[in-house]
Amino acid sequence: MLNRLSAAALSCRKRRRAAPVSAPTLVLLLTLTAALFLGSDPDRWTPGTNNILTQNHMSVAENLSPEHRFLGFYEQRLDDEGRRFYVPYNRFPVLGHLLIKLVTLPFPDDGWARLRAARLLMLALHAAAAALAWLALRRLARDPWTALAATLLAFSSYHALHYADMVATEGVVGLFGLMLAFHGMAVFATEGRFGQLVAKTCGALLLDWHVYALVGPFVLLGLASA
Repeated sequence: MLNRLSAAALSCRKRRRAAPVSAPTLVLLLTLTAALFLGSDPDRWTPGTNNILTQNHMSVAENLSPEHRFLGFYEQRLDDEGRRFYVPYNRFPVLGHLLIKLVTLPFPDDGWARLRAARLLMLALHAAAAALAWLALRRLARDPWTALAATLLAFSSYHALHYADMVATEGVVGLFGLMLAFHGMAVFATEGRFGQLVAKTCGALLLDWHVYALVGPFVLLGLASA
């Protein structure tokens, strides 16, 4: 029995490897590649509020250290008596800022290189979030073209592109966390794989607390319909 199951699983994996790339997959890959290429051009970055938030989040990431007990602060000030105090920015879990710090560590003396590295990280997470959304929707809709259309419409919206244009954990990092949890929910709904739901939800919560808004109703509706 075990031999037959192993042979069937091996045959299934071989068929998946041999299957050609579908047209919707190719369109998605080309679109994400173009977005990565165009988004990495500094001349296309939006000025204004995005720059202020980017400066805050880059400062938080740079200041994360054991010396400050990994306090997420973006500014140091002096009070009227000359005592130093910190202005924290702790609305989100620390993992997002740790990822930014990780990719900027190789450039300790080059602020522009640190910004480029962080920007490329945001673009990669944005593309990964879109890929996760498409994979989840393809499972739920059972039609790759419908999943592709929904993904491209959602990720090309004004708000998605506006927040994708800044280095901020409240934008792309949080979106990636939401899509990670969403993919876990889709796998659980279609295949009943509870482990993936738990693992991806826990990973997503390390990036953004807003994942509760997505997973909470899913769990409550599932319990109500059980």
